[in-house]
Amino acid sequence: MAFEQNGSRYRLSKLGTRHIVYLCHRDCGVVMASEIGVQNIQHTNGTTAMTIDGSGRVLMPARPVFKASITSSTTVDFSAANGIVNFDNQIIDVGANYDPSTYKFTAPVDGIYQFYAILRADGASATSYSYIFFGKNGANVSGSLCIIGNGASTNYQSYQITDILSLTAGDEIAVYANFNGDTSVVLYPGQSTFSGFLIG
Repeated sequence: MAFEQNGSRYRLSKLGTRHIVYLCHRDCGVVMASEIGVQNIQHTNGTTAMTIDGSGRVLMPARPVFKASITSSTTVDFSAANGIVNFDNQIIDVGANYDPSTYKFTAPVDGIYQFYAILRADGASATSYSYIFFGKNGANVSGSLCIIGNGASTNYQSYQITDILSLTAGDEIAVYANFNGDTSVVLYPGQSTFSGFLIG
């Protein structure tokens, strides 16, 4: 239904139980808007995707985001093969996409994601090398690797990696580590976290 008010032509449409007013141009062939005054942006099923408060701050309560840590000090043997770091303490998980039993994040939708991980490890050999990296579906993601080489201190080693990845729904991301030749390395809980979120 179209109508005119104060010299402007509008079109009224019904979407579910809501009525939406459009400003029309050229007999409603083109819809134009210069300002939109809303507090919430929702899917047609009623799920709120974005909220704007009175100060203009934007919240996106449904955006996938997670953060996990290590529950307690863990001694690992990643000497011969890459091992998944046991981030088993789920701190934040909007969308329930992180599994603290497998230590993996599963992408819920196609999109661009950002990930960050920091790992504190003690007991690595000063005559060897060690590294951590993001694994996508079990394979090393090119470029997302932090390595510490020969001669490093055996204690207080801190590895940090961050990356922006293009994922398809169902892709799995985890943090992997390798301590070459070291059969007993301790991972510390208070200084080790794994996090990520959907950029868009």
